[in-house]
Amino acid sequence: MLSTPPSGTNCNLTVLTTETAIKHWPLIGPEIVRAVQCGDLDGEAIKSGVADGSIMVVQVTEAERLVMLLTLEIITTMIGGQWLRMMNIITCTGENIDGVYYHALEFIERLAEGQECDGMMLKGRPGWAKGLKPAGYRVAYQVMTRVF
Repeated sequence: MLSTPPSGTNCNLTVLTTETAIKHWPLIGPEIVRAVQCGDLDGEAIKSGVADGSIMVVQVTEAERLVMLLTLEIITTMIGGQWLRMMNIITCTGENIDGVYYHALEFIERLAEGQECDGMMLKGRPGWAKGLKPAGYRVAYQVMTRVF
């Protein structure tokens, strides 16, 4: 498990081992599944990815209390005409997300660099684009939908 407190917070972030994540799935799984709002994976696909090691679970604790869970995967995708290895944030759930998330990003970005990723990506509602802009994130493309 990789564990380190992000600067400027008393939170502790830990990448759970596959075994630990699966052992605690009855507790963390419903929270992760609840956070699935957009993207290509549903709850069962995320659990399967956690079980086979292709999806990482990061827990954020504060004073021994779980405050946030994130799921991450490394993908190769075309952005701006070139193929890039990216750390993708699949889900983010918990309390005080605004207060903790930006500190968590620092940790996740270091994790991505350690995995030889070219950058970070996530899919989210429009508010995320505005909130992440000061951290250097930009909208790479837009997803249009039509439900009938």
